[in-house]
Amino acid sequence: MTDRNLALAHVLNGLLVAKGWTRSDLARQMFGTYTDPTTGYVVARGRDRISSWLNGKQYPTPENLRRLALAFGVTVEELAPPKGPIKGYFIAYW
Repeated sequence: MTDRNLALAHVLNGLLVAKGWTRSDLARQMFGTYTDPTTGYVVARGRDRISSWLNGKQYPTPENLRRLALAFGVTVEELAPPKGPIKGYFIAYW
């Protein structure tokens, strides 16, 4: 895990709390759903990918950063500033 991954994870988790969303809610916003042929349940796509971002294990691609920003109604720069987190930014979402 890098500082960049952890900084983004902190912002994303704060945004989830602010929106009152679960990881599945975010996955639905970003990637849609599909019906599992085995169970018949409607499942959100991309939950594992989102989980890895929220835990700081991976960093999203530029396209997925754009999708995250769109889902949360913020800019890519607010999610992942090019020079690291903006001091005091995280507190705004808690």
